[in-house]
Order: sequence, then structure tokens, then C-alpha cells
Amino acid sequence: MKNNPITFSMLLLATSLFTMSCSDDDTTEQRAEPTTQLDLLKGTWEESNVTHDGVDSQTQIICNNEREQYVFNEDNSFTERYFDDYCDEDFDYGDFTINAESLLFVYDDASTDTYQVNELNDTTLKISFDDSGILVEETYIKID
Repeated sequence: MKNNPITFSMLLLATSLFTMSCSDDDTTEQRAEPTTQLDLLKGTWEESNVTHDGVDSQTQIICNNEREQYVFNEDNSFTERYFDDYCDEDFDYGDFTINAESLLFVYDDASTDTYQVNELNDTTLKISFDDSGILVEETYIKID
């Protein structure tokens, strides 16, 4: 076979085009779905701290090493577990609405509570409300 400059040039060009046309799929960025307030809130949250005007509460109810809990469901329903002064466990149920600023509870008896959302991430929920001029802030830790 003779060395033909045109054949060599064509072979070099074809090799270059083939090499340049292949892309590396590893460089493609995978974009995560945006996380919504509901996505962050879904699950079980246990109370870890309560403050009144910035001072840790001395009256926080802890019964048998258990604390208040909220369970937030995908369908915007919730269950609240709490304890009375005698450590009797009780539950409330209802629906909730959340946005960047507030968390609204509508209980089964049609009563409502609105909390300001101070922090919400994968592990921490901090909400607050005004209780007759006293700022109450409740901190919850996600346990499930």
C-alpha cells in the first residue's frame, strides 16, 4: 500500500472527528429536585427545648423521659402528642399549612394555632408565638 497524502489526511480527519464527538457523561450535572417546606417538615419531631423571652423554660413537661411530639404527614395532616401536668399522655389531630414564614394548625375541633417559623431544615424546627406578651420559642429535633 502506497502512502497517499489524501488518504492519510482523511484518516486523520475521521479520527479527530470521532474523538471530539464523544462526550463524557460524567461531567453532566444532576440537578436535585427543589426541597419544599412540606418535604422538610414531613416526619416525626420531638421537642428539645422551650424558651420564654429567651430564657430556658423550667416548666417544660418531660414525662418518663418522653417529650411532646408532632407527626407531620404528606397529606398535610398532623398528630400532636403531649402530656398534662400529671404526665397523662394525650393527642390532638388536625391539618396544617406551612410556608416560609408560618405554620398554621387547624385542629379537629376547628380551633387554630399559628406559629412563626424561625428555622426549618433536615434536623431542626424552631417555631415561636406570642403568649400574652411573652415570646415562646419551641425547638424540635427530627427523629424519624
